[in-house]
Amino acid sequence: MLDEQIKDDLVLLLKKMNLCSIAREEVCNLLNNERQKPEAIKILRKYRGMLLEEVHDRQKLLDNLDFMIDKLKKG
Repeated sequence: MLDEQIKDDLVLLLKKMNLCSIAREEVCNLLNNERQKPEAIKILRKYRGMLLEEVHDRQKLLDNLDFMIDKLKKG
């Protein structure tokens, strides 16, 4: 069984990631059963990948914005 503090921290993190309550509940339910822990980790890794993709997309936007600012400065 998962330590309650870790579970609470995980739920808070998933909330900050804007995951719906159903997704949070799914992960927590899987973590309540030691045999299903690998499945929970698999799901968390999927969410990590999605979050990383979002970071990369935002970085591309930031790079493009910096490029446009530089072009405007140079006239």
